[in-house]
Amino acid sequence: MSMDVTWLQGLNIILFWVFAGLLCAWIAPKRGRDPRIWFFLGVLFSFFAIGLILLLPPSKKKKLKKKAELTPLPPSEVAIKVWFYLDKAHKQQGPVDFSAILKEWKDKSLTRDSYVWSEGMEKWEQIAKIPDVEKELTTSK
Repeated sequence: MSMDVTWLQGLNIILFWVFAGLLCAWIAPKRGRDPRIWFFLGVLFSFFAIGLILLLPPSKKKKLKKKAELTPLPPSEVAIKVWFYLDKAHKQQGPVDFSAILKEWKDKSLTRDSYVWSEGMEKWEQIAKIPDVEKELTTSK
């Protein structure tokens, strides 16, 4: 009987260590830390690791990541320019900003074969022949 009790006590200790590791691994990403490392720290140091991860300030990497997500990208050179385009009836439209070009693109009024022009261009060009414009149109949401 004493051997069975010892075995159960050992199992309880192992389960407690695993639980401490899982708890640390669950808290770690919320604090900007690596959950795999904190799992092992939780298994090895149990309550000390749990207390430590709760007392440590959130990781700066997490703060920087949030800041990067909030910081908008500067507008591209294509988006800043004033544009003219030929509609389906080949009538000149413009001047318009790039958002109008993008709207026409999404409405399928402009295609890769449509002609556009902006200051600095020598002549009217098809969208397909202007990589920056085509990229901006196809990657914009």
